[in-house]
Parts: sequence; C-alpha cells; structure tokens
Amino acid sequence: MSTSVTSPPLSKRAPSTPPSGSIGRCPKRWIAEAHFEEKLSRAAVFVAQARRVIASEKYFDQDAISLLLTKDAAVLLRECVDFLAPYLAAAKLTGEVRKDLDVAAAGEWFARILFSLFSTPSSTLDMDNPDVVAEFVRAHVVRGFAGERPRPRRAVSS
Repeated sequence: MSTSVTSPPLSKRAPSTPPSGSIGRCPKRWIAEAHFEEKLSRAAVFVAQARRVIASEKYFDQDAISLLLTKDAAVLLRECVDFLAPYLAAAKLTGEVRKDLDVAAAGEWFARILFSLFSTPSSTLDMDNPDVVAEFVRAHVVRGFAGERPRPRRAVSS
C-alpha cells in the first residue's frame, strides 16, 4: 500500500524549475531522497515545466516535437519504460505499489502520461502550477498503482 507522506507543496520546495542547461535530467537528489509517490510527482512537474522552458527557445520546432511524441515515439517510449522499471520494481519491494503490478505496462502507461503532460495543454487544470500537477499525478497515477480501493457498489436495477 502507498503511504502518503505529508510534505510541503512542490512550489515551496527547491527548485521545481530546472536550472538552465539541465533539461532532460532530474537532479539526482530528487530521485534518491524521495518516496515513490514523490518521485513520480516530481517527474511529472519536471516534464510539465520543461515544455514551457523549451517552447520559449528559438530552436523549438512544434512539428518535430509532435512527430517525436507520436509517430516516432517508439524509441523514446522504450527508453522511458526502461528508465522507470527499476523505480517501479523497487516500489513493489517496499510495498508502495501493489505486488501484482506489471512493471512494464505501468512504466509504459506513466511514460505516456508524461508525453501527454509535455504535449497537451489542459482545459481544466493549471499545469503551470507544480502543486496542481503533483496532485494530479498522486490522485490518478500513484493511487492507481498502489492497490485496490473499495469502490461504491452500483445499484442493481430489477
């Protein structure tokens, strides 16, 4: 089961925006010091904020990015899954995710979520706010990996 650790909002922690020149890699301390839930939330915040940083550069090519994240995404997707696999496997060992979690499938699903956070603006959420992105991931990704939750029973019609 996932254990939720109370921590300050991401906007109150240092730094949520990557320093210049570090696009493409998260600081090692983000990975080493955090629980699984925090790791996934930070990855999502990093990706959502990277889009803003990259899009402001003069060399940014929207068409090339779209191709990379759709038609030509197989290699990038595989690399993301391979990167996420050890974290998912470790989270299984620590009980932060359910024991029957399919690591490859969960890694691919989360990688696809990261692609979407990078490429698709939200019509309902402020994806420029790191706390909103982090809670979005906690609520829908992390808790989905953690295990079965009691679901309300649907009324049976006679």
